[in-house]
Amino acid sequence: MSTSFAKIHTFVVDGGHYPAWAKAAGLPSIAPFWEYVRALAKGTGRATFSLKEAATTFGKSEVTIKRWLTLGKRYGFFRHYQTQNGVAIVFHTSLVKLCQQLELASWGATAEVKLTDLRHAKVLATEIQIEQLQRASYYLAQKQAKTEGYRGKIAKPETLLTSSATSTGALVKHVSQQRIFVSEQFKLYGVSQHGIGTALSRSDRTIRRRVSNPLRQLNGLPPVLKRQLCQTKPDYTTVYQYHQLCSDSRNEESKRYFRLSQAKHHTPVFKAECNLYVFGHHLLSCKAQKHFFNRQQSLSQQ
Repeated sequence: MSTSFAKIHTFVVDGGHYPAWAKAAGLPSIAPFWEYVRALAKGTGRATFSLKEAATTFGKSEVTIKRWLTLGKRYGFFRHYQTQNGVAIVFHTSLVKLCQQLELASWGATAEVKLTDLRHAKVLATEIQIEQLQRASYYLAQKQAKTEGYRGKIAKPETLLTSSATSTGALVKHVSQQRIFVSEQFKLYGVSQHGIGTALSRSDRTIRRRVSNPLRQLNGLPPVLKRQLCQTKPDYTTVYQYHQLCSDSRNEESKRYFRLSQAKHHTPVFKAECNLYVFGHHLLSCKAQKHFFNRQQSLSQQ
């Protein structure tokens, strides 16, 4: 196969932001195949490939690939295509034009993945969107720390998730298998599953399923390196004691407050906050394309 990598544009591939008519037509299922064709075209707008190879890549039948081509042509993913003797020649629609046809205000985050991994495109789109949200949160924490005159260095997710508690600094109190316990001075950053779902227009349950290591293992995907940040503050003890005395001590908010050791009442109370992830995707800015797309959007609204 001539091309080994393809780009994933999260809002295009995931399909959560598609209008109702596009979802009803099953267009989100075609998007990963469009990315496949686009990668093989190498910027020419025209791709030639074996139907058998495409079917193998996506774990589908050649009949399904042909159905995607027909549906894609009908709804504007492809301008023209022809198949003969098991070979397809496809002319794909540009990214900007496709987003306009699908009524998307943005194509989301962008990163390169292996062409053979496109069968897991929706999971990869979630990972890439998480990377972008987490990066934005990290830079915002850095900016706030600088404004407040904070002199400490904010550790990156790769450092916090791959190092021991002693090597990540005094602001990290303890690191367990699933959580990182930090002091009051630690500048929080990261993402929540609800925030990821909001960005992709997906339910929290869908996001949990896509980052669940047991489910990923069943689908042949590598495990996610993740931990939840938990922070302690002086007033958390009062909040914790209040929830313990109230009848609603089992609600979702009260579950976020806890002690490291229930047997020791003098231990600090922590509050479960956002999550940190490490996937290793290299995000692409696509500044020129975004500038052109935004200009086209402005012109169309005039």
